[in-house]
Amino acid sequence: MKDDIATFPAVETIISPPGYIRHLAKHDYVYMSAISVFKSIGTFADSEIQIFCDSWNNLVTDKFMSDGSKYRKRRHAVFSASRGGGAIRQEAHKPHFQSLRLNKLNGGKDRNFEPIEEHIADSTVLHSILGFGSHMFGALSPLFDWEIEAHQFRILANETDGKPTPEGVHQDGVDFLLVLLIERNNIKFGQTRIVDLDHKDIAEVTLRNPFEILITNDLRAAFEVQPIRCENTSEVGYRDVLAITFNRRVHV
Repeated sequence: MKDDIATFPAVETIISPPGYIRHLAKHDYVYMSAISVFKSIGTFADSEIQIFCDSWNNLVTDKFMSDGSKYRKRRHAVFSASRGGGAIRQEAHKPHFQSLRLNKLNGGKDRNFEPIEEHIADSTVLHSILGFGSHMFGALSPLFDWEIEAHQFRILANETDGKPTPEGVHQDGVDFLLVLLIERNNIKFGQTRIVDLDHKDIAEVTLRNPFEILITNDLRAAFEVQPIRCENTSEVGYRDVLAITFNRRVHV
């Protein structure tokens, strides 16, 4: 695949779910083309996909950026899944929190983002994506239920660069991270660099086509996404993604 940097092992030849699971377990990341994603989550009517993707036009400016920047828009929702790839359930909305250790720019405070719109949070498309993640990670950790947070992001590139990861190389403090590309519009750059905990390079992947997925093992790898710039500076540019974190739920 052109989207995989040549110096790293390509993943596109792995077209079965067990193959992806094995690659994730061994290399701490996995890339999936859109064709492979739809083989895994199912097919949908064009109208369903259009409604799902159009919802990124209704995101709200992130008012919790400590540097005062306005280039990031987002919405957020909380879900859960029972062990072994069980049913997905939406949970009560709550603030998103990261420690300052994990996020030196915006951590250390509750960030109460606007919720994902109800018709999107309830959609078959989103629940199929969440269910796919639950099955994959459930195969690696079959004894745990899952706490799931879904984030819709739009990063704008206008007069200045848009920064998908303004905190730089980081971990999210979860078990697994799944990032699905919705759209790249009038932008260049934006490749994802994945490193191990000694900051040695594992892979670099640029998500270019809608519904490509990149998954990382957040316990064993960190990542950053290169800032994006407009191809045509007279028009707005943006990068839309769905980022989903999966955390093992520990019952006490």
